[in-house]
Amino acid sequence: MADLPQTSSGEYPAPALIDRISANVAGIRNRIEHSCERSGRKTEDITLVGVTKTVGLAEIRALYQAGIRDFGENRIEVGLPKVETLSDLADVNWHMIGHLQRNKAAKAVNGFHVFHGVESSKLVEKLTELAVQSKSRYDVFLEVNIAGEDNKYGVQPEAAVVLARQILQAGNLRLRGLMTMAPFTDDTDLIRSVFRGLRQLRDTLQQNAGEHLPDLSMGMSGDFEIAVEEGSTLVRVGTALFA
Repeated sequence: MADLPQTSSGEYPAPALIDRISANVAGIRNRIEHSCERSGRKTEDITLVGVTKTVGLAEIRALYQAGIRDFGENRIEVGLPKVETLSDLADVNWHMIGHLQRNKAAKAVNGFHVFHGVESSKLVEKLTELAVQSKSRYDVFLEVNIAGEDNKYGVQPEAAVVLARQILQAGNLRLRGLMTMAPFTDDTDLIRSVFRGLRQLRDTLQQNAGEHLPDLSMGMSGDFEIAVEEGSTLVRVGTALFA
C-alpha cells in the first residue's frame, strides 16, 4: 500500500476528519437540493459519487460514515488496492471514472462495478468478452466529447449513435447513459451548453434506439450545480469533499 496517499490518521479516520468531511458532504447535498429546486427536480434522483483518487483510506472511510456509497477512481493501479483493502465496505459501488485502456480492462472488472469512460469499439468488445466469461453484466457510460476539446477523451457526438448501438447489442453490458466533462472555464454559459448538449444527445439516442437511458454522468466540484440543473443524475465530486 506504499503507493497510496496516506494521512496522519492512517487507515481509520480521526473524529476531526469525520466531522470535517461530514460537514462537507452536508454542504454539497444542500447545494444539490437548491439546484434541484431551481430546476424542478427531485434530490433523490441525484447520486453523489465521491471521487477519491487523491486521498487515502481514512478519508474514504470518513466519506462512508457520512453516508456516501459511491466512490470514483481514475487509475486502476491506485484504485484496485483501495477496493481490496476496503472490502469490508460491502455495500459500496466502485466507479471507474477515468480513461480505461483495453489492456487493463481485465484487472478493472475485478473491483469496479461501473465504467464511465467507455469510448471505443475495442473496449466495448473487451468488456463484453469479460462479462461473458464471468457471467456478469457491467454498467457502462458512453463518454462523449461534447465540447470538442482536443485534450479530452470521448467520442464525437456524431459517432455516439454507432457506439451506443454496439453497447446495446452486446447483451452483457448495460448502457446506463452518457458521460462528459465540461471545459475548465469560468464561462458558465459555455459549461451549461455542454451539459445541455449531452442531455439532448441522450434524448436523441433514446428515440433512435428505442431504449431508456436513465443516467447522465456530468458535473464535478466546480460545476455540479449547473450539471444538476441541466439533467445530471450522477455528479463526480472530489475536491469539494476534502477541502
